[in-house]
Amino acid sequence: KPMPLYLVSSGNHSDHHSLLTGINKDIVCVSTDVIYFTDPRLTLLGYNQSWIDFASNNGGDDIQDRWPLGSDLSTAMPEDRAQQIAIAYGRALISGQPYCEVYDCSSACEIRHFMQVAYPLPSGKAVMVTNSLVYQARSGNLEKTYLNAGGVVSQCVYCRRVARLSSDEQVVQWDLVPELIMKVGPAVSHTLCHYCLDHYFPEPVMS
Repeated sequence: KPMPLYLVSSGNHSDHHSLLTGINKDIVCVSTDVIYFTDPRLTLLGYNQSWIDFASNNGGDDIQDRWPLGSDLSTAMPEDRAQQIAIAYGRALISGQPYCEVYDCSSACEIRHFMQVAYPLPSGKAVMVTNSLVYQARSGNLEKTYLNAGGVVSQCVYCRRVARLSSDEQVVQWDLVPELIMKVGPAVSHTLCHYCLDHYFPEPVMS
C-alpha cells in the first residue's frame, strides 16, 4: 500500500526542488525502509513515511518540527559524523556510484544495525539515502522467510540484499541478512533489488 512522500515544494524551495527530478515514487512510497533525500550540504530535501514512523517509535514525535524540509541535517548528528557522510555523499555524486555502509543505531533497549546506501539521483546534485535494518536471521526462519519453494534465495548482485517473501512468494522487502551472505550456497539466484534496478537500469523518460 503506497504511503505518503514528503518533498520540498517548488514554491518554497524552488532551487532545491529541481534536484529531486527522477525519483521513482512507485518504489519509495511502498518501502518500509527509512528513506530521505539530501544534497552534499546535508539539506533535508525529502523523506518517506517510514522516516517519520521510525523517529516516532524512538521518542522523536517532534522530528518534523525540529527538522522541517529545507533544514540542515548536520544538526541532527555529531559533527564528525556529519562531515563523514557529507564527504561520502559528495563522492557518490562525483562518481555516480552509490555509497554503502553498515552503521550502529542502537537504542537503550535494543542493539541494531542498519545498512545505508546513498543512491545518486539523475540530477547529479542530490542522493536518495536508504536505511535498511540488518536482520540477524534465526535458522528456523530462513526457509519460510527468504527461500522460495525450490529452496532458492534471490540476492541483489549490487547491494547484496536478499528478497523477503510473502506466503505466495511475492517479494515484500529486500533485507541485508549477514547469515545468508556469509554462507552463500549453490541455491542463490542473482538479481537486482528494486533500488539498484532503478539506479543502474532506469526506465527511459518518455518525452
